[in-house]
Amino acid sequence: VQSSLQYDSVPCNQLLAQRNRLAQRFRLPQDAKPSFSDPGVGLGPFTPDVRPKAQRDVEQASGRIDAMNRSIARRECGKPAKQNKLGLQG
Repeated sequence: VQSSLQYDSVPCNQLLAQRNRLAQRFRLPQDAKPSFSDPGVGLGPFTPDVRPKAQRDVEQASGRIDAMNRSIARRECGKPAKQNKLGLQG
């Protein structure tokens, strides 16, 4: 799981484009969620990562996409800006 705070300083349009490119590169949906796999049996406290590199890369990308999506949702990127309505008091 990755922190989404690192993406809060990236402008919304750049973050949306970055997420879309990453999803396209790894053939993942734009709403990808990280997956957690059973680490299996290790050597005491040390568990070697025996997943293929391609699988590690895809799982890392899905974690990054999820973090980007949390930042996008928190900042309401992609939604039209709220317009201030000026009310006249009479």
